[in-house]
Amino acid sequence: MAKALTCRDMGGPCDEEFVGESMDEIMRMGEMHVNEMSEAGDEEHIRVKEMMDSPDPEMMQKWKEEFAQKWENAPEVVDVEEV
Repeated sequence: MAKALTCRDMGGPCDEEFVGESMDEIMRMGEMHVNEMSEAGDEEHIRVKEMMDSPDPEMMQKWKEEFAQKWENAPEVVDVEEV
């Protein structure tokens, strides 16, 4: 069953929602979103991209742990394609 998380849930600046079957899938969607928004010139997403491009190992480990917890706690959603 799919889960939904937002850019903000992942530490980003907006409420763009991503629905995926796995934590990795959601992370990939979030990364693509940050890249697209940065390329479009969005300053808040540019700051997030800069942090992602030169991560501090301890900060990234903490982020991964927090994201894993958010993934576990996220409610399951019905994928419209499955209905």
